[in-house]
Amino acid sequence: MDGNRALEDIRFIRKVIEETKREVVYNGKDYIFWGALVIVGMLAMYIPIKLHIYFNYFYVWVVLIPAGWLYSFYNKRKTKRVFRKHTPEN
Repeated sequence: MDGNRALEDIRFIRKVIEETKREVVYNGKDYIFWGALVIVGMLAMYIPIKLHIYFNYFYVWVVLIPAGWLYSFYNKRKTKRVFRKHTPEN
C-alpha cells in the first residue's frame, strides 16, 4: 500500500511541476528594459563629455530611474494578472 501511495505522490508532484513549467515562463523583459535604460543613461553622460558639453548629469538618471520603476511595476502587475487567470481553482 505504501508503494502505491508513494507512486501516486510522485505522479502528482511531476504533474504539478509540468503544469508550473508551462505556466510560469519568465521572459526577462525587465532585465532587457533596465539594461537599455542603463545604456541610454551612460551614453547620455559619455557623449556630452566627449563633445565638451557640460550640464548636471544627475537629471538624466532622475528621469531614467523612475521610468524603469514604472515599467517594472506595470510589467509585474500585468504578469500577476496573467498568472492568476491560468491558476487552477482548488
